[in-house]
Amino acid sequence: IKMKNVIVALLAIVLLTSTFSVVEAKKTQKARLFGLENSFKSGLTFIELFDSFLDGFEVNSLVANSTDCVHKTERGYADVYEAINHLIHRGWTWENHLDLLGSMGHVTPITRTCFDVTVGAREQINSFFGNFDGFIDFASQVRGGIITNAWEWYTISSALVSAIQNNRPKEVAFQAGRGLKLLFKFNPRLNTQNVAELEASLPSLRPLEDFMKGFITGSRVFDSENIRNCVNETEFLVASIEDANREFSRRTDAGFRAGVFEVADIFERLKPLYLWCYDGTNDVVRIATNMYNTFNSPIDIVINAARNGPAISAAALSVWQAFRNENWKTVGEQSGYIFFMVFKTG
Repeated sequence: IKMKNVIVALLAIVLLTSTFSVVEAKKTQKARLFGLENSFKSGLTFIELFDSFLDGFEVNSLVANSTDCVHKTERGYADVYEAINHLIHRGWTWENHLDLLGSMGHVTPITRTCFDVTVGAREQINSFFGNFDGFIDFASQVRGGIITNAWEWYTISSALVSAIQNNRPKEVAFQAGRGLKLLFKFNPRLNTQNVAELEASLPSLRPLEDFMKGFITGSRVFDSENIRNCVNETEFLVASIEDANREFSRRTDAGFRAGVFEVADIFERLKPLYLWCYDGTNDVVRIATNMYNTFNSPIDIVINAARNGPAISAAALSVWQAFRNENWKTVGEQSGYIFFMVFKTG
């Protein structure tokens, strides 16, 4: 295994710490790094120090887009944290609610950027640590690498001491990253491992979508821009899940990757989906209420339905047959038609 594979083995662990880095940045402004109490007073943040550490570790040269992944995760976490914090401390408002849904849209770019980074790191970890018989074997080979790279260790330690003495926290973080990279600069015994096959599947929402479309068509009254846009957004959700399952069914790394991206794309549409369907639901309630108010009492509705009994009975039979055949669009259409006939006058 080449040095690149050796070092990348720790990349997933490094990336996972990025989230905790943001948490610490939010919790305290008095964090200390190697005893440098004034580092944050000078305007530095924990995230800036962590980024310097990653630069020293040279993660981008090991796995492309790794720091971009970290930065998008940091921004996404910060937005979600802020949205949740507003809900907790300011109470529920429509604006805060939409801000939370909008912040969840970060899942899409984070997934599309970080997927290849994390999968590659996982494979490197499996490959790297599979080369050791146990912890003693691993420690022995690390010790050998330290001895071999003694001069480089001296260079790093000298730069580290100088940075501490001169109160340069970013340089301290940078040299720490260099040290971690150098710690694993050795060639373990080669051992090939097979990566486990990944399987996944999501429940299909197509029957519900077909029923909803059919009901709107059959009812003949539920028609508005909000309702149509809600249906269109729902169609995107359903199609994304179907595309994801189609990719998952290939049972290949490329298929799994494409499927995950399809699911991630859904999060970017959560806010418009909610907005259109919220307003669409209000339109449905308004239309149904107006139809109900055309009658003086529930008894009048029952009498009106009895007048249209033959048509309603025929539609009910069609619903039963379509249900047995799992024809959900027809189930929706005939159910919508029954609703229409119950309130139809004249």
